[in-house]
Amino acid sequence: MTPKPDILKVGVAVGRGTGPELADVFIKVINELAHRFNVQVEIHQPSRIYHSYQSLFSGGHGLQYIRDETNLDAMHYEDFIRKQAAQGTNVIFRTAITAQSLYLVRERLEAVKVTRFHKESAEILLVRDQAQGFYTGSNTYSLDDSAVSRTNQFDKAIFNRIITYSLLRARRCWDDTIKIDSVTMVYKHHLFDGIFDIWAQEWSKEHDLHIQFVQADTMNRNILAFGVHGRQMIIAANEYADIMEVIFLNMFGQDVQETSYSENVYLSPATSNLVEYQTVHGSADDLTGKGIVNPSATLKVAAAILERHGLCKDIGSEMNRAIKVMLQQKICTPDQGGTTTTNGYVSGVLRLITNFHNLPINAPTMTNRTPRPSLPTLGLKTGLLIIDFQEDFKGSINTSSPPLSTITDNISRVLSHVRNAQHRARSCEPSSLNSTFATIKDIEIIHIRFLGDPSSQPGPWRYRNINSNRPEKCVSGTEGANFVQPIVPLETERVFEKHSLFDPFMLPDFETYLRGKGIQHLILAGLYGDVCLDATARSGFQKGFWISVIEGCVGNLHLRLEDWQRFAGEVYGAKMLTLEELETCEDVEDAEVGKSEGLKVTF
Repeated sequence: MTPKPDILKVGVAVGRGTGPELADVFIKVINELAHRFNVQVEIHQPSRIYHSYQSLFSGGHGLQYIRDETNLDAMHYEDFIRKQAAQGTNVIFRTAITAQSLYLVRERLEAVKVTRFHKESAEILLVRDQAQGFYTGSNTYSLDDSAVSRTNQFDKAIFNRIITYSLLRARRCWDDTIKIDSVTMVYKHHLFDGIFDIWAQEWSKEHDLHIQFVQADTMNRNILAFGVHGRQMIIAANEYADIMEVIFLNMFGQDVQETSYSENVYLSPATSNLVEYQTVHGSADDLTGKGIVNPSATLKVAAAILERHGLCKDIGSEMNRAIKVMLQQKICTPDQGGTTTTNGYVSGVLRLITNFHNLPINAPTMTNRTPRPSLPTLGLKTGLLIIDFQEDFKGSINTSSPPLSTITDNISRVLSHVRNAQHRARSCEPSSLNSTFATIKDIEIIHIRFLGDPSSQPGPWRYRNINSNRPEKCVSGTEGANFVQPIVPLETERVFEKHSLFDPFMLPDFETYLRGKGIQHLILAGLYGDVCLDATARSGFQKGFWISVIEGCVGNLHLRLEDWQRFAGEVYGAKMLTLEELETCEDVEDAEVGKSEGLKVTF
């Protein structure tokens, strides 16, 4: 068994655009995850940030500037890779850089890209030749720059190294006892006077297997006609493989480019098979500095490096599981239709992975069953949301609601009950707390504060206030923005601030926080039922959260409280909880009954 390395040396090369943001994500995540496995990561970064294609043009410089910067980037990055290989660096993570510089490096250091496509009945190991062909070579211009020619070459020795590495990699991926009978090489071999086929005959004898060149269109016709069966070893020119990678991803039901990463291996003797990982997506220059670039591919790279090179078992599958949960719960960045920020997404994924380690391995999953009305937390991890219970709102409660003093006393009772249960749990022996089901002690208390500063109000909101002569409410720093005593957060309780928003789900990190904590059930209390509690219940219900409302802990502004509660029950499936249900039931007995009746829980 290979021991874990004392120090995992990782190079981090950064391109412009969103590269610096993703590099920060990578370094944060790999260090945090490595710490859990007692692996020390040593980061090495070059002194230069490399160009994206867009950045080469952004300054309005001429063609010669682009040529010079392209060559400088290539020379610098090649030197960085050589030095990392010489000092024993295990692996490099690189964000997107301009392709021309990158392929100069790949040609000089003889790179291949390795991708494994697999499903139950079929598998392709695709080795993409990045060291030769049209993507490599040099450009020559006419005197007036009206014509350009590109010269490149193929080298028998480089082919030999690629074939030898590919067979080694195939044996590593597949069972050593399985004989590899053939290798298919997809190149435009008809353009080279038959020399490729002569070489293939020599390699077939040398490696004792059948190596054959085929045209790209022949390869595709065979795939369409016969499909993919068993294990296939394909070495392909970059011109073909670059296009087919997306097709194979779709054919095998694997990832999409925006959330994928790829693995490159430098085969030149000087680089000793140094491995480089990259995100497949581009530099996304249009998103630079906005904090919304999709980091999922970068997160997968961090996990893959730790598992493959740091021997951190199963972290890759845990990362994929966490990202899948985020997608299922529609917690994603704008490119995937969500509103989550880059940092919010990363925090959510890391919290999910933490939860995976803190919970039973065989935790059951939730079934479609209506929860028992007598079970306050429904046996699910629950968030108690105290919403907008603030000084500026307390005087506007309508007459259908309980008096402010009653609401205050009731919320105080609920908080005391939950906090006391948590205190008792902390005082108990850990062995007495083992349970798959969340109970009163597991409730997460969350406070939500409204801030109505004019600077945060959108145009229609500001117009409404001016037109109806409404006074500003809960302005930052004023007494009116304070929580009503004694309903104030403890230092250990999370507070979310809404700037001119009714719905906390519009905050980028709110849903991420709930998902990261494993919360599936929300209990609502505060002001006002028909405004902000309604907005919270509406979004929560649509996002898959169970909704409960504590009777006697809500005040309304416009609608009759009874009418709103009935509406919330009918439309959002909200359960009305009494104080007695919360105070007289610790959930333990009912949770076990729920278990026997089929209510199961995933955190």
